[in-house]
Amino acid sequence: MKERFANYDKADAAMWEDHNRPWDYDHLLPAKNFSNLKSGVRYMRTCQNRGNTIGNLHILPLEENRQRQDEPANKTFENRTPKELTLIHLSDKDDLDAFSINKDDVHNGRKIRPFAEAVHRRIYRIYEDWFESLDIAFLINEHRKIDETSTGSRVGL
Repeated sequence: MKERFANYDKADAAMWEDHNRPWDYDHLLPAKNFSNLKSGVRYMRTCQNRGNTIGNLHILPLEENRQRQDEPANKTFENRTPKELTLIHLSDKDDLDAFSINKDDVHNGRKIRPFAEAVHRRIYRIYEDWFESLDIAFLINEHRKIDETSTGSRVGL
């Protein structure tokens, strides 16, 4: 986020309003491809359950999101470098293709499975990045030390 939105000042409370932030939350697989599906669509719940998670959301500059509209991910991000894809927790062209299925593909398990797996991989990458960048392991160990010192015994989290 620091690289893409260098002018955003999180310390400025006025920037916290939705209309002041320089980005939008965007679905990698556009919501129109999995929302408003009729019941009985074989993989509807799979699409909706994965499509409405952090694994299918990313931040995009407001202007880019307005231009993108419901464009498939493989078209939106086709010219991005591997580093840029890594910043949004996508690893390769297969990930882009998995997030580029269309509304008709919700009937096709061979198309839905790669989407569901890509969402799961992306969720894992997001939380792995969070865990490492905030050094959560260190914080857990420090918390345990404090608990051991204050209680005289080991207290689990």
